[in-house]
Amino acid sequence: MKIIKLIFATLALMPAYLGGQTAQEFFMMGNNAYKAQDYARAKENYLESQKAGMADSDLLFNLANTHAKLGEKSQAQLAYMKALYRNPRMREAEANLAILAKDASLELPSKDGAASFCYELSEYEWTIIAFVSFWLMAIFVFVPPLYFKKSAVWTFLALACTIVMLTAIAGIYNWRTYASTAIAMSDDTPLLVSPASNAPITARMAEGQIAAVKKRFGDFMYVEAPSGKCGWAKRGKMLTVED
Repeated sequence: MKIIKLIFATLALMPAYLGGQTAQEFFMMGNNAYKAQDYARAKENYLESQKAGMADSDLLFNLANTHAKLGEKSQAQLAYMKALYRNPRMREAEANLAILAKDASLELPSKDGAASFCYELSEYEWTIIAFVSFWLMAIFVFVPPLYFKKSAVWTFLALACTIVMLTAIAGIYNWRTYASTAIAMSDDTPLLVSPASNAPITARMAEGQIAAVKKRFGDFMYVEAPSGKCGWAKRGKMLTVED
């Protein structure tokens, strides 16, 4: 019986080995189609690359450019933001997103203020920094009293690590907020009174408007826009950066 199951499993996987393209191959095919200005084919291949498991910033950036060429502004907006979430120092994505937002009157999350430098590192990088600085702080607080004389140096080092750790936590929080930003994917996106498809509509959002996700229930999420609009949106009508 085990042998029969193994044979069927092998036969099921054979098409992937014999005729299926890899994520990288779909990505390269998308690049070739984009260079040939066949944007519909480029989009198709980039999406196939995503389905095959590729999700890096280069793919998302190229997909965003393709959406922009096809006039799919909210999809381009979302893909640029996803690329920046994975690689915040991708200046090309940042520049293209700013141009798209200006030309299409789209909203973008604010990165201004004292915490703007937090967006120079990714959420993953801030997480590593928080982890390392926490354990260094613990070492500087608890180990020296056991083996060394009391010194202000250890206190200073522990304080410095604490400041770094708190900064890293702020960076993680900012990126979590950014990742939960929802974007209206079409004009007149309905916001509902309750998380049900037949619920009354309390407000509508224009394509490209952003909102903060406050809570989720099944396929719905409760969002609050900077303009004050709030309500339940069905997933698909609005998508978040982390979706």
